[in-house]
Amino acid sequence: MGFVLQLKIVSGERNADAETVQQPGLTIDMTGLASVTVNGDKTIASVGAGASWLDVYLYLDGLGVAVAGGRNAAVGVGGLTLGGLSFFLSRNFTRC
Repeated sequence: MGFVLQLKIVSGERNADAETVQQPGLTIDMTGLASVTVNGDKTIASVGAGASWLDVYLYLDGLGVAVAGGRNAAVGVGGLTLGGLSFFLSRNFTRC
């Protein structure tokens, strides 16, 4: 019989409770990787996996640009990218 380790990856506030992982378990917290940057002509945004969609929306709004992202601003970019929840323009665009 093999060893089973529960794994949880946290990338936003929506499911950030580290206590929800069963023991033995490992929680990987990506919230420290929350950078948001945009290139000079505002055509490419680089977003850290630990950023919340609120972080992204506020940063981009200040630059006058937008992105199709999560409906719940507390959801992490990493979580949505890996298949969690739906996003505002999901009928018109697909996720990564």
